[in-house]
Amino acid sequence: TTLHLGFAGHTHAFRIEDRNALSVLEDVFLEDEYAVDVATLDVIFDLGANFGAASIAFAHRWPGAQIFAVEPNPEMFRRLTENAKPYGAITCLNVAVGAADGEADFHVTTDHVGSSFYREGSDARSIKVQVRSLRSLMEQFTLKHVDVLKFDVEGAEELLFQDPQTLQAVGAAVGEVHPDLMAMSPDDFVSRFVDFDVTTAPLFGSRFLLRATRSAA
Repeated sequence: TTLHLGFAGHTHAFRIEDRNALSVLEDVFLEDEYAVDVATLDVIFDLGANFGAASIAFAHRWPGAQIFAVEPNPEMFRRLTENAKPYGAITCLNVAVGAADGEADFHVTTDHVGSSFYREGSDARSIKVQVRSLRSLMEQFTLKHVDVLKFDVEGAEELLFQDPQTLQAVGAAVGEVHPDLMAMSPDDFVSRFVDFDVTTAPLFGSRFLLRATRSAA
């Protein structure tokens, strides 16, 4: 099934392979979950890009931006690259994000949506994935700043922001926080966003959406 979605004056045809894809599209395009109050920008990182819905929404909203779509799950990465083909501004990277460069076990669930470092179960299979820190990715592409950092990395946000310097180059951040998968409290996680104005909104269970923008000087 193919679904044609209009957004910011543009249309994209998404191939719907499962019900979870509809949920992702609803979050991104109908709920505008990853909206940020930024007028113009140059660099966006989409961490946990899934099949590319948020990256494509960003490409439509900010056509002049350079977008890095990061997705470790090989099956989702295949779908991501297919969706991103019409967009020269989107660079797809088949890696996971973490505290440092290396390799790690990644648990791929049957529905692919909940795949992560942490979720093991009867429906998951483990694969080895390359892990990169945000700082390392920025160095690879000679980037000095990230205007918008979107993250939905199923608990790896604890590792992503482990180094306090990670956020120093970020203008705004928005993403899902998974306290049920992290070894830290929601308050401790939010406290990492020093010099940001932070708002949160509940999602389901203990999970919540965090939106952080640089505090006015």
